[in-house]
Amino acid sequence: MLFKKADRLISNKIPAFAETDSGKNQINSSLWEGVRRTDGLMKNNIYHILRGKFLVSDDSFKNWRIIIFISLLAIIMIASSHSADQKVHDIARLNNEVKEWRSAFVDGRSKLMRLKMESGIVQKMSEKGIEPSSNPPKKIKVKKEED
Repeated sequence: MLFKKADRLISNKIPAFAETDSGKNQINSSLWEGVRRTDGLMKNNIYHILRGKFLVSDDSFKNWRIIIFISLLAIIMIASSHSADQKVHDIARLNNEVKEWRSAFVDGRSKLMRLKMESGIVQKMSEKGIEPSSNPPKKIKVKKEED
């Protein structure tokens, strides 16, 4: 059924298709001539494109508008691609800086912890000649006199 509809459409559109008594479609020689003409037309169109005649013909303004529009879109696409790549590089560089600052912070904190330890303080002070007292400190209490 689908093929019958297609055959009717083809026979209505292209008169070169004609049904014979046996019901099979045959192609007349005029159809082949039309194919040869369109083949020559396609060759001419390709030659016109390769030679650039579509840029200098009478209706070339439409072609130039489309070419300029597509060129502008390509430039915008390239620029946005470069911008995205630049941002990726900046993010990688900043991540490396964050890692460096974090390691410097951890290193500084560990040095501070060692300096705050009593043994570290005693060692530094013994180099200057100050040693810890052998007597524990005494608490001094001050009493206020009342008038």
